[in-house]
Amino acid sequence: MPAKGMQTPISRRRFVAVLASAIPLAKMGAAAAAVARPVHWRGIAMGAQAEIVLLHPEAAVARKALAAAVLEIIRLENLFSLYEPNSEICRLNRVGYIDAPSPDLVRLLSEARSISAATAGAFDVTVQPFFLAYQRHSGAEPPAAEIVQARGLVDQRKLRISPAKLAFARQGMAVTLNGIAQGYMSDRVSELLRRHGFDRTLVNLGEIKANGAGPDGRGWPLSIAQPDNSGGMLEQLRLTNRAVATSAASGHRFNPQGSLHHLIAPASGRPSNDYQSLSVLAPTATLADGLSTGLSLLRPDALASIVSDFTNVEVIAKTTSGVLLRI
Repeated sequence: MPAKGMQTPISRRRFVAVLASAIPLAKMGAAAAAVARPVHWRGIAMGAQAEIVLLHPEAAVARKALAAAVLEIIRLENLFSLYEPNSEICRLNRVGYIDAPSPDLVRLLSEARSISAATAGAFDVTVQPFFLAYQRHSGAEPPAAEIVQARGLVDQRKLRISPAKLAFARQGMAVTLNGIAQGYMSDRVSELLRRHGFDRTLVNLGEIKANGAGPDGRGWPLSIAQPDNSGGMLEQLRLTNRAVATSAASGHRFNPQGSLHHLIAPASGRPSNDYQSLSVLAPTATLADGLSTGLSLLRPDALASIVSDFTNVEVIAKTTSGVLLRI
């Protein structure tokens, strides 16, 4: 049983996949000894399937770096996970403050605040009271009075962020990092691998960060899935030193019909239903992850002006009416 006040781990559907068939297997023999070959790690991060691919001629060297990456994943989960009772984020939610928080939590919350400002408040890490309200009602919409009560606790500006202390201004406030932590972790693990000398890596801890130009020099091959469970591809990508993240209503649903889902607008406390899926390509996975969440809560005609404020950011979205947008 999860601890009191904690969420039951949610299952997330993944929308971006590595096109494994486009990553060639190494040929055996002495001639291949100096060829950079793909070395894979697959496991669980933040409760979901994860994958790391390194290109290196020596598998033993690559696996040593992968072991360091796994330790980094565990370290970051112990800061950000709602499912670890003693994580920093759970302690913050439980007591309302943390003295001397970890630099990573301060950095992540600061980046989240910048994305919130860029999206006119649509991205807000303090929406956890809404999530708890929907979970309490097991697939039914919470009563209006309960939504209003939760709305009074949602405002990221009421979270004090400093290296010395994190603190909520109101009792009952709570944070979820599910809309940005996966991207942040992909960035940090990518940086760790680069420090170990690996400059051609693909890190997918829920959202993807690609370093280098992939196995054939044309970029890491990826696909964005059709959001309708058909198994088809919405878009094929080649990423070089770039990240991609996707948000979709069907990623996690509170009810079988899918009308109540995890993309909850901070202003209303209601799920937003303008898109089947929305993907963001950006220089960092943190930015891609946060923007994909925030932009999914805004009307399609609001996207272009926000995206234009960023460098090297693109959006690929499919609206609920089936229109494909590329911005």
